[in-house]
Amino acid sequence: MPVVVKGVVAQSTFEYVKEAHGQDVWERCVAKLTDADRVAVTAGGNVPLEAMGRFNEAFVDVVCNGSRSCAQDEFRRMGAKSAEKLLLGNGIFAIFARFVTPKQVLSRAENVIKTAYPGVAVNVTLDPDEGGGNITISGMSGYPYGSQRIVGWLLRGIEIVGGRNARVTERNWDAGRIDSETYDLVLRWEGWK
Repeated sequence: MPVVVKGVVAQSTFEYVKEAHGQDVWERCVAKLTDADRVAVTAGGNVPLEAMGRFNEAFVDVVCNGSRSCAQDEFRRMGAKSAEKLLLGNGIFAIFARFVTPKQVLSRAENVIKTAYPGVAVNVTLDPDEGGGNITISGMSGYPYGSQRIVGWLLRGIEIVGGRNARVTERNWDAGRIDSETYDLVLRWEGWK
């Protein structure tokens, strides 16, 4: 089954672009896409991972002038805004964030990620000290910069449930790759409020 980005997740990306950078930037990003990709990202439903990846590349070209460090900052902010929208109030994933600790969030991460990105494989391990763990997501090739969106989402998600001093990194990004088949995320936190 080809991997897709769940419609509500894709829409939170597009809303971020419009709110943070304006309708003009949104339109310039969409104009850079092929007709097929343009239809996929504007239809309002699930978006094929590769089409979303090409949107990400257009966004980095338009907003960041190709800068990797700017892209990292933008995609982390984008992920954080998405976490706020989807984890708080009546958001689609709010049930996963109610009355839980960061440890419980990590244990629920597999279901959340598979819902957000249908078609991926996910493996979650909790560190023995319960102060962190690893999430491996396979099937993400063709989604450049996506790891940093997920990093931002996880950082904000840990904060939302009361985690303190959260740190999230992705090993392939840290090794210089903007796109990879597997995201290898490392999470740490220092207790919770």
